[in-house]
Amino acid sequence: MGRMLSEFITTVLALVFLLNALLITPARAADAGTVTLTVNQIFTNNNSSASPNAIFTYQLTPDTVSAPMPAGGGAEGYTFTVTGTGQVQVGPVNFTKPGAYSYQIKCETRPGQGYMIDTQVYSIEIHITNDLEPMVIVYLSNGYKTSKISFRQTYREPLNGLGVIKYPPVFVPPVTAPPTDSPGGTIEPPTATPPTDSPNGTVEPPETTPPTDSPYGTVEPPVATPPTDNSNETVEPPATAARPGSQGDGPNTGDDSDPALWATLLVIDILLLLFIVWLWRRAKR
Repeated sequence: MGRMLSEFITTVLALVFLLNALLITPARAADAGTVTLTVNQIFTNNNSSASPNAIFTYQLTPDTVSAPMPAGGGAEGYTFTVTGTGQVQVGPVNFTKPGAYSYQIKCETRPGQGYMIDTQVYSIEIHITNDLEPMVIVYLSNGYKTSKISFRQTYREPLNGLGVIKYPPVFVPPVTAPPTDSPGGTIEPPTATPPTDSPNGTVEPPETTPPTDSPYGTVEPPVATPPTDNSNETVEPPATAARPGSQGDGPNTGDDSDPALWATLLVIDILLLLFIVWLWRRAKR
């Protein structure tokens, strides 16, 4: 009885394993070596009067020779479009051989009036294992990895309807209109009138009158009188500035040596004295 139960359990497990193999293997075969890329687009419209359904063109370009391409693509690439804000599925791309394959995706739409185009270039590496299992790695233009492919497109209303102004306008000064003729003739600028002669002749600048003599003689400029000494005050000699390092107003002893030098010598003398005492005590022991 135990032997029959063991055989029954073994048979059931074998059937379950076989059934799982039959159900799972075709699904893997259908997905093996197949890659579909998702491309996102965000369109920012800063003008309510413009259409939000602007169409932008993109290109998937193979960097690897003989790399598989989606249906409709060739050796030079695969072109597709994205409208407004949305996403498209690029693919499927079927791989029949293991290896490493490289691609690039970028926007091919050129900047127009008011349109600013995302210039990001995505590098895509697809590694196919011996079991035709794909592994997709996406890089930004700066070499960093990213988990998705996304472009940002923007529209701004052009200035004055002439496109975005790149440089500030140059100021041109206004042109002055020529003087118009008056009823009596052309207006001429006033002419400077030369000095007229007085009844007695030409007006000359006044002459400087020389100093006149006083009743006591010719007026001479005053002479500076030198200061006189005060008979009640003793003239003191100017104070001599103290030399750097001196004691200022203290008595002048005539010793110009540096106090720091004396302090250093004093310390050396004390140390020498202590050393001699130590030697004496050691010799006494």
